Amino acid sequence: MVYRLLAVLAAFVLLGHTEGKKRPHRRAPACRKAANLHNIQASGGKKTLVQFGGRGFVWARKGKRRHLKKQTVFLGDTWTFDYSNPHLPDHGKLKKSDWSQPELVPNSAGDPLSPSPRWKMESTMINDDKTLVMFGGCSTQTAEGVNSELWVFEESMVHGNLKGHWRQVRTLNHPRPRRGHTVVSNETHLVVVGGKTWSDLVVANTQDQCIVDLWSIPLDALAPGREDGVWTQGASFPDSCRWGTTGSRLKHPTRGDVLAIFGGRALNPNASWHSTAPDAYWYYDDLWLYFFKENVWEKAEPKGVKPQKRDHHGADALNGDLFVFGGRMCEGREASCAASDIWSYSLDTNTWTEHSSSSGMMPTPRYMAAVAAAPWKGHPAIFVIGGESLLGDNISSTKKSSLNDVWVFVPGQRGGGAWEQLTESHCKWKSTGVGQPYPQGYAAPAELLAELSAPTFPSATVLLSAAVAVSLLGLVTARCRGGKDVQLLDTDDGPMYESMPNA
Repeated sequence: MVYRLLAVLAAFVLLGHTEGKKRPHRRAPACRKAANLHNIQASGGKKTLVQFGGRGFVWARKGKRRHLKKQTVFLGDTWTFDYSNPHLPDHGKLKKSDWSQPELVPNSAGDPLSPSPRWKMESTMINDDKTLVMFGGCSTQTAEGVNSELWVFEESMVHGNLKGHWRQVRTLNHPRPRRGHTVVSNETHLVVVGGKTWSDLVVANTQDQCIVDLWSIPLDALAPGREDGVWTQGASFPDSCRWGTTGSRLKHPTRGDVLAIFGGRALNPNASWHSTAPDAYWYYDDLWLYFFKENVWEKAEPKGVKPQKRDHHGADALNGDLFVFGGRMCEGREASCAASDIWSYSLDTNTWTEHSSSSGMMPTPRYMAAVAAAPWKGHPAIFVIGGESLLGDNISSTKKSSLNDVWVFVPGQRGGGAWEQLTESHCKWKSTGVGQPYPQGYAAPAELLAELSAPTFPSATVLLSAAVAVSLLGLVTARCRGGKDVQLLDTDDGPMYESMPNA
């Protein structure tokens, strides 16, 4: 009788891993690309990296047998990474304290907790790194789903718990909806430049339209309760239109704040969309400087070597210089189309420097990685999280090669420095959870909701059959061991059907 009771219990345990298992605690964000990342300071003084949105995959139960399979989605979740944890790096063992989701608190009753899911939005930090400002983004593969929303995000520590506060800002005369643009600020204004929008006209077999306009709005228009802030159009980007650039604020020795825009790409009008032909896309390696006070653009002419042409790289300002990491050099999926190099540009010397790594380590080549400057062990550093690697046609896709690993680079003198991996990619369901990760108030795509809404507990027939089978197995095993008790282990090795050939 004891063996039968244990066997029934085992049936529940085994079936719980395939159909009736409670959704596990999310210990890491879903693997993704095109997320936003910044170093933010909560009102209580604690500093963390904050990550929002992107395009990646979640684990969803599909089919009559409720097997777990990957589902590509646009993401609208907010995460923080605590780079001050003393146990980092984690040496392959993800700790619960590495990543966490702040409790999102609405500003008033009826307000959404968070922006809707999106990717290719752009953001910057203001108010001494206490406030994140985000503009635009897209919820579709093409640019059809672009928006012109303006959001701010702040964190606070309440009784030792981290709270997150998203707030949408209403403005007048706002820029066109867009994605793949540039967002940056100085002490007085927020600036939005270029990107890609959606047009009613079909040009070069697409309605995606590249734009070069520049808009600014005073920072005081972002304050709570303000809805009368007015955008003003400035000097448009003067060169060939492009998207997938990066923009970072630097300080010129004599001319004040300057926006440094690097790289990007544009579609050849004679080429088809996402063509892998060598001349289908024009990639750029030039550096443009916008001087805030003068409202003028100038093309930098650096001396010596410079980074290879690329788009969808990552960048941030560190120690007064512009740092650029990774990116994509061609539309193919072979490894040579992505980069893992890191460069810095100095306004003082007007030169680029490629940095090597004394540690012998570096991230895998990737594009659309999240990149931000933050301190690491008392040193200024560049953090790189996630993105998508390119490994070949059959093994590279959002589902197959998206990442959520965390790397940090501490630059040294004369082009030196060292990479260190803080966490490996943890894309299994045991780390990222099962089902949609969107905040309350926003639904997952309808097809994903349908997959998740079906009952997850097994039927009585299935349960009885499993119980009988495991009961017989338990009796046989017990007798083979001379009647001794058998310990039943919940090994948490994951669902039986986690690995799918076409996932």
